[in-house]
Amino acid sequence: MFNLIDSFEDKFGFKSVKCLTVKEIKDAIDTYKPDFLIIDSHGSFDKSTLSSYLIIDDENKVFLTGDDIIENNISAPLVLLSACSTMPNNGYVKFLSDAFMQAGAFTVTATFMPIDMVDAAKSIIRLLGKLAQLKDRIIHTNWLEFISHVLRTTLIHETIRKEQIKAGIKDTDIDHQSIAKILTETMAFHKRREAIESLNTLLKKVNPEFKFDFESLNNEWISYTVIGRADLLYFENWINKYRKINMNFDTDNKNNNT
Repeated sequence: MFNLIDSFEDKFGFKSVKCLTVKEIKDAIDTYKPDFLIIDSHGSFDKSTLSSYLIIDDENKVFLTGDDIIENNISAPLVLLSACSTMPNNGYVKFLSDAFMQAGAFTVTATFMPIDMVDAAKSIIRLLGKLAQLKDRIIHTNWLEFISHVLRTTLIHETIRKEQIKAGIKDTDIDHQSIAKILTETMAFHKRREAIESLNTLLKKVNPEFKFDFESLNNEWISYTVIGRADLLYFENWINKYRKINMNFDTDNKNNNT
């Protein structure tokens, strides 16, 4: 999965660093000073301390704990933990998300439960690809809207992928333009049911036996949670466009009042 993600490094403009010790993680943070930090690893929790941790090198028993994060100031404004059980919600009190927040993060995307390695990797790739597109496009207002859309729409992509495998459907048989429209519709709360119905209709055209079924999916998106005020972290190009509109509106009103 690392090799698959790394193959998009130049295309999407991110930097991937493999670390086997806490010091190597700290050095990478100090060197690159990321605005957005993704840690892709295994994760677990310690019942004796009621805390979650990341597994950096399982063979040599190297872990990244909350104490390590705070002590070494390992953080970034935006953090995503692509690992299992980074914020278990069944009685644990020392979460990695809290440690990253204490070390300076504004928002952390963590996980309640175990996640599938392949699905998690594909979510990272889609997230980085969509983020690269936002350099020149104004789509999402803030980080919460963006990250929620990426996670929520794994439902659509997983449905299509599993149906392709099950029914032997080729990628060329899928109407990707219609899929893009469906993905866009899921951004509006009142259109999400309609979007699922559109997906059902679209895939039935390819395979008349298709039937949308939530229970047959992994539903990875349910495993994630977003901590912090991600709704207050606006995209700069969105602010520039709409602030300019609002400033012009205010100026026009002042002139009219005069």
